[in-house]
This record gives sequence, structure tokens and C-alpha cells, in this order.
Amino acid sequence: MTFTLVQCDRHTAPMDLPRIVFDPTLVFVHPRLIEAYAYWKDRCGSRPLPRRADLNPVAMRNFITHVGLFDVHRGSDGSVDYFVRLAGARIDDVFGRRGGRPLTDGLPPHIASRWRKSVDRVLESRGPIRLRSRIAYENKIWMDGEGLCAPLGESVTAPNMIFFAFAVLSTKREASET
Repeated sequence: MTFTLVQCDRHTAPMDLPRIVFDPTLVFVHPRLIEAYAYWKDRCGSRPLPRRADLNPVAMRNFITHVGLFDVHRGSDGSVDYFVRLAGARIDDVFGRRGGRPLTDGLPPHIASRWRKSVDRVLESRGPIRLRSRIAYENKIWMDGEGLCAPLGESVTAPNMIFFAFAVLSTKREASET
């Protein structure tokens, strides 16, 4: 089996930002993300994506602190924006309190663009994706993160929510960074 790793374009961000790798293999490293992806796939059943109503927080108890849910808001002009309905404690530990506000609220433009591109990728691909990058938020590049972004909704062509799971894989600082 062959696959291609696609990296985000860096034209809209400072050159010193770490690359985000979009990995189509969906082979996760962190145990909680392995569980989250297996749960998302199970909730699909015979459909290409699960509905929000298919999710059960009790069934996600092992990994719910790693889970976020984003509403997809579509404007009449075709624009898309995201609202963070839920952000688990592990997400908030790294990115601050994110729940109950727009995805890019309070972010510098180069970080907002990074986050939007990652979530936009799910709508473009119409399926789940694995993200991997050092954390650019608040310059936490000493943290290596892994994420799952997967669509939820009635229609694969117009998902109305994004299921997001995130975990830190490593918090080791390089000797040169200490």
C-alpha cells in the first residue's frame, strides 16, 4: 500500500511555524485517538459518516477529555465558519478554554489560518483525516500533537459538525530550547 503525506501550504503563515502533516492513512499513535477513531468508524454503521445523535458521551468515557465538537456554519454567500460547541479538558490544557466560542476567536491571524485550514480539510476530503504537528499555539513547539478531524451529519457533501480528537504525543524540549 502506498500513501502520500500532504503538508499545509506555508504562504499564509510565518516561515517558522511547524508544518501540519495531513496523513490519509489514519494510523494513530496515541491510544485515546486510536479509540476515538474506532468509535467514529463504529458510529458510521452503514453510512459514510455518523450523525451527532449517533454519539453517546458515556460510550466515549475513556477518551472524552480528548474530544471536541465543532458546529459547521454555512453562510448564504457560501462561506463556512466553525463554532466550538465542546472542547474536552485535554484540548483546553494545551489551547486554553475553547468551548462555547468561534474556533478562531482570540487567535492571531497566522494561527487562526492554520486552524481553519486543518478543519476545512475535512469538508474538502469528505472524510476523516489525521493531523500531526508541533504545536504553534503560544509557541508550544516543544509539544508534538496528533489530531483526528472527522465529519458528522446527515450528508457527506454537507456535514454540519466536526468530531475532533486531540492528544499530545510528546512534551520533550530539545536541549537547544531549554
